[in-house]
Amino acid sequence: MISYLYPICLKCRPCAMVIPDFELICEIMLVAEGFIDARLLARKFISLYTLCKELLSKQVLMRALRDFNLPKIVTSDVPIFLGLISDLFPQLDVPRKRDPALENAVRHSFFLLSGLFSSTMRELTSVNHDGPKWIVLDGDIDPMWIESLNTVMDDNKVLTLASNERISLSSSMRLLFEISHLRAATPATVSRAGILYVNPQDLVWSS
Repeated sequence: MISYLYPICLKCRPCAMVIPDFELICEIMLVAEGFIDARLLARKFISLYTLCKELLSKQVLMRALRDFNLPKIVTSDVPIFLGLISDLFPQLDVPRKRDPALENAVRHSFFLLSGLFSSTMRELTSVNHDGPKWIVLDGDIDPMWIESLNTVMDDNKVLTLASNERISLSSSMRLLFEISHLRAATPATVSRAGILYVNPQDLVWSS
């Protein structure tokens, strides 16, 4: 019988591994965001995603992972991300879902020229139909005029003119600012709007 002597560094040693407590992690994240019922909400979150993992088909799960994360990834990292998705779901190609109604609504937006914002907003408030009404401002933000729109962008949704005229933003009206940067925007302005970053490489012209 042959016996071997191993150096002490190669001998088996006990080790312990801890499974992350995802419910506790989720609860801490919710508390940090200011949620009062964080523990109950965390339990519901974990239960939902656990059931999704166990019950959803691969097609649904793959589409959710891809379509939810893809808009947040810069263009240079997109091939890497799609490669990871392909490795996780081999031989699975699920087409992206599109919303033609939203695309048509954006395509038929209202574009403004300088000095016409108040008159355009007044005109749109008098339109009777409940369909979406978009006011698109194309150009970078200037603190000289954006500050006057803070009351339009917050919960008041009211534009107050120098003549004390007040024009309310109806529930079907939306403002869209198409800008290249936010260097001149104040925190008060940024906190009142949702921000969607679009990679320049993804901008294509379609008629």
